[in-house]
Amino acid sequence: MRDFRIGGSEAAAACGINPYTSRIALWLDKTGKQPLPEAGEAAKWGQVLEPVLRDELRQTLGIIEEWTPATLAEVRPADLPEWVQGTPDGFLFQDGDLCLVELKTVGLNGASAWDDDSVPITYQVQAQVYMAITGAKRMYFGCLVGGQRFITRTLDFDPKVWATILSLLIEFKDLVDRDEAPAPDGTDGTTNALKLLYPAAHAETVELPEHKWPLVEQARKARDARKASEVEEDRIIQELKMQMGDASNATVRGVTVATWRNTSRTGTDTDKLKAEHPEAFEACLTTTTFRRFALK
Repeated sequence: MRDFRIGGSEAAAACGINPYTSRIALWLDKTGKQPLPEAGEAAKWGQVLEPVLRDELRQTLGIIEEWTPATLAEVRPADLPEWVQGTPDGFLFQDGDLCLVELKTVGLNGASAWDDDSVPITYQVQAQVYMAITGAKRMYFGCLVGGQRFITRTLDFDPKVWATILSLLIEFKDLVDRDEAPAPDGTDGTTNALKLLYPAAHAETVELPEHKWPLVEQARKARDARKASEVEEDRIIQELKMQMGDASNATVRGVTVATWRNTSRTGTDTDKLKAEHPEAFEACLTTTTFRRFALK
């Protein structure tokens, strides 16, 4: 296993609060079992646009310096674990106090997380890590939203929040050191990580320990509750449809609350294709292998 390090951008996942990367996915990466996917197109363009965003933020904040390994080493607290790492996008001084700069790009789908002067939780954790590493008291964010709107946000260092983050990071490191997987959290990220970790089943049976029997009961209760909830949701929707009749929109006090509109979908008549062009049908068939979990 390679040397353990946690970067600021990984900290939220290590704490179990990153909506895009689960704790177990990061654990698989840190233990060398399954690397995380490479950064996508959005991350690439974020790096390309960083100088432009830096210049834009300079108009508000003034001179923004860039970090070097030497300057980071000068300000790093001696009691901070060496495995906590990170390099903020820049820094400046205000009234003698060190402040940090972080530059972000976000699509329109993620814009709401920045509403009302908010900062997404993932970046809040990243900011607290960077401020702990440097001893800074404040982080300035410059964020390009949807490629068309530049916003700024401010976040101050919070010792209590940092103490909580550090305890979670230490807990995560301990799991990596002991090669013990984090507890499942119900997220899609964990589901996808388990698919990568155990891609194929073998013809064998595993005997679960007796103390895991309550998990089976909990799963059955959750399954039954979900089915009951789905039936109730269907009943309510059916009642709303009866109220709407032939109408395509339903309003309450003039506000649209539901739509039931005509839609069209173009598909392939596979029965006709198979009957009239069997060779083409066979040539287009594909087989996908996957694991399906079934609770008995």
